[in-house]
Amino acid sequence: MALCLPPFYNFDQTCRRIAAMAQRITNASVTVSLAPSGKGLNGLHVGRFDALLTLGAVSHPSVDCVPVGAVPLGVFMAKNHPCVARDEVRLDDLKTYPVLTSEGFELFNDMVVSTYRKRGVDIACSPMTSQEIERFLRERLGLVLAVGIPALGGMLPGATMRLMRPEDGLPIAICLVTAKGAKRPEYQALEDALASGLKSLATEAFEQRLARL
Repeated sequence: MALCLPPFYNFDQTCRRIAAMAQRITNASVTVSLAPSGKGLNGLHVGRFDALLTLGAVSHPSVDCVPVGAVPLGVFMAKNHPCVARDEVRLDDLKTYPVLTSEGFELFNDMVVSTYRKRGVDIACSPMTSQEIERFLRERLGLVLAVGIPALGGMLPGATMRLMRPEDGLPIAICLVTAKGAKRPEYQALEDALASGLKSLATEAFEQRLARL
């Protein structure tokens, strides 16, 4: 399987946890590696991957894309940011402070950027280095949009994540993607069970927050 994300802090541990979960469900040998969306789709078509796990839906006639869950939108900020005092980030906050998304999250970015630009939020997709993003957070009190999964955390060491409040946010679809007509029985079992299995990646408090969406 491929997890269609760019490298992030501690990603190897996340891949191992997803593989172990999938292996328990399918009773098959499972490996999970990172692959950005374009490389993941190419690997699927040439047979390198049996399935992709994506954050955001894939629309392509050669694949089946099945939503298996959803997570809320998260917002990274410096620990001295005024929004840290609240449990949730509001739409007005995104209009008040400079907002970035990180390059490499193509499916996520396409959906989030288009949605919030329609709501009057100016979002830049930045090729900044981690050091530049750290300065953006600390010196400009900027915000960085991300998937709200604390277990993927550490993507921006030294920053703090808050979730968008439900009425201002949007759910990010977790999808399993396969080539058309290529669903083996083992894979079907994974597809059926993945939604509940993915919850083990999040904290108990995060699961409770998800249930209220």
